Amino acid sequence: MKKYVIFLILSISFYNVTNAQLINYEGRNYFINGVNIPWHTYSQDFGIHYQTGANYDSAWFEGAFAQCESYGINCARFWLHTDGSTSPEFDSIGYVTGLDSNFFSNLDDLFKRALRHKIMLIPSIWDFNMTSNDYALGIYGGMHASLIQDTSKTRSYINNVLIPMVQRYSNQCNLLAWEIINEPEWSMNVPSGGTTTQVVSAAEMQRFVGMMAEAIHLHSSKMVTVGSASLRYNSDKWAVTTPCVGNYWKDQAIQSAYNKPLAKLDFYEVHYYDWMNGLINFDPYKSSCPYSYWLLDKPTLIGESQGNSSKHTAPDELYNAFSQNYAGVLFWSFTAGADNMGQFSDFNNALLTFRNTAASIIDFDNSICNITTSIQQSSAGNLISIYPNPAVNTLNINGISGHTTLRLFDAVGKLILEREYSADIAIDVSSLQAGIYMISTENKKGREFNKLIINRW
Repeated sequence: MKKYVIFLILSISFYNVTNAQLINYEGRNYFINGVNIPWHTYSQDFGIHYQTGANYDSAWFEGAFAQCESYGINCARFWLHTDGSTSPEFDSIGYVTGLDSNFFSNLDDLFKRALRHKIMLIPSIWDFNMTSNDYALGIYGGMHASLIQDTSKTRSYINNVLIPMVQRYSNQCNLLAWEIINEPEWSMNVPSGGTTTQVVSAAEMQRFVGMMAEAIHLHSSKMVTVGSASLRYNSDKWAVTTPCVGNYWKDQAIQSAYNKPLAKLDFYEVHYYDWMNGLINFDPYKSSCPYSYWLLDKPTLIGESQGNSSKHTAPDELYNAFSQNYAGVLFWSFTAGADNMGQFSDFNNALLTFRNTAASIIDFDNSICNITTSIQQSSAGNLISIYPNPAVNTLNINGISGHTTLRLFDAVGKLILEREYSADIAIDVSSLQAGIYMISTENKKGREFNKLIINRW
């Protein structure tokens, strides 16, 4: 063990971090030294379940984050809607209408507690169980394939939940990235995939991911990723022993289904379990198949890694990920030990040892954050003023300072205007239809959102 630690210290000391495929966030390169805390109460942590009520447990999460801090963990991944049984809210034909009264207060509390313990977070918005039959968890448990297949239903989710959520946490400095969906391939009609009750096509899922990614990129500066089940689906490398079926999540693949420039991921996330280490190999830890072997073109995080692996020790998983140019490891898991894929005691000491040898690329400094005000409670800012509102023919925008990008979105989130300005302006809106619009202004001071109403008398 002493020999391993000395070698690790020397390796990290001489490693050129600026050339590593690490996660760059707020001007710093991070190696993700982390854990999955997917749930306390499966699918019911945020919001009010129509049968079981409110199940968010602030004290439990406080204890979890305190333990994470004590073991040098800098990031945790958790599940948000999961299968849809508690959130969001659906109407009778499957359109999304919004969120219940507890959802944001629960999520606000989670972010603040994690921040106090110096933990960055990756919320996984949906899980492949959104297309499983999870009716045991209530009438909204799973069977939501139409949310992926029907673009009008996708838009109802984006407009009524995703955009308000993304805007609310646009300044949350310990929000590392949004993960659109966990292991979508189990919901997709692809080789060795499609195991859920409902199955969608690869193009339908890619379009869903693209529409979600575009909305997040348009309404915040936060990063976006997808939790791919395996390198099998996130690599274009094909060989007899590594027969990948293609990288479904590269820019070209997503944009082939949804041709918009912001329909893309900022980094990849792949998962590892021991079934991937055999004659057929999708194992990111094998020294013979490092990051470069898999033809990856973005930083790549190992977002789930079996905590009780019989193929690799936890210290080896961390060191191999680092030395082979991955962006980090999130072990499975803090809470889901009943699945026999690992529990906290299997890997917590390895995380602490690794942190103690590489603190400069692991420690998240929460002193850069405003802990009490980082959540954006309102979409209206204090710097930009727009008037008259409602507007009829002309809209005045005051408070523009320096190079500013202005974007105007309609009620379904479609970008209808994008221009650059450096001074106060008046815009002709006489050709716009009556309705509600959103204005985004972005400059070096940040991004601000304002609601606009157009009237036609």
